[in-house]
Amino acid sequence: MATRNHVTKALVLDAFGTAIQYGQRLAPYSRLLTGRGEGAARLPFLTRDVPVATFAAELGLEHLLPDIEADLAEELAGLRLFAEVPQVLEQSRAAGLRLAVCSNLAAEYGPAVLGLLPGLDAYVFSYEVGLAKPEPAIFQRVCDALGCAPGEVVFVGDSKRCDVDGPRAFGMQARHLDRRGGQSLLDVLADVLLTSDQLASIGSAYDALRANPDRGVSAASVRARLAAAGGQEPGMASIPRAAHPMTVGDLIAALQGLPTTLPVMIPAEGGIDHAGAVRVTDAARHQRNWAGTPVGQYRELPDDETTDEPFRAVVIDLDGASR
Repeated sequence: MATRNHVTKALVLDAFGTAIQYGQRLAPYSRLLTGRGEGAARLPFLTRDVPVATFAAELGLEHLLPDIEADLAEELAGLRLFAEVPQVLEQSRAAGLRLAVCSNLAAEYGPAVLGLLPGLDAYVFSYEVGLAKPEPAIFQRVCDALGCAPGEVVFVGDSKRCDVDGPRAFGMQARHLDRRGGQSLLDVLADVLLTSDQLASIGSAYDALRANPDRGVSAASVRARLAAAGGQEPGMASIPRAAHPMTVGDLIAALQGLPTTLPVMIPAEGGIDHAGAVRVTDAARHQRNWAGTPVGQYRELPDDETTDEPFRAVVIDLDGASR
């Protein structure tokens, strides 16, 4: 699970598929592509502030315009917010974050987005600025509009290329929203939406646990605070390993409150030994077959022999396990 950077000042949402959903997806502009073919695909539908009628005329496809405009009107009328979006906006304001929308849009869709998401701090639409994600210049427009440095902005969207890879290459923080996989914005932004008071409360508990692992503050009490606050503190991986083997009760308490979708890894090259602690860290596939590893073939990062993309995983530490 990604963790909130303490300098985060702004949240930027993609529009369609992220904050806004279609009632019925009719894709009216696709009629122009079908009618003209490859040549039409090069027309900048998303980067010119002109109506669809202009493109139809330029392509000599005016005869398609009545059907295109009818589909467009029906599609616009069915647009609505995803159910959790009002809560996300409310919690973002409570957390002191500036808010923006940055989206690749044709000109007719801009007013609809403004109507569904009014009162934000900035709106950066491709057709207005003549730029499209993932071009770096459009992310610069976002930062300029918000008055933030790239590293102070979290970008979230459903396109890995446009909403994750592009922003990260520009220096922003970024989150990928997988709605097909059942995620909501509340899932991917849980830590971003924590207020400063919530972060301070969680942080103080972790500080006490690190300083006095066997006195005063238990792992279970910290997890209770996490559940109440709705997120995870960046210090999760720093919980010290227990000086004695864990019991079943210890293990259950340590796992409570963690995301249920996190994979579990038990690194043990020399065989299974007593469990010492549970923590969350970055992991990756490893090229070598660990004969003693009962759950997959994984390796903690960094490691120049790792393969595939890193992911967050629950690690059950074993006494004497080789790193």
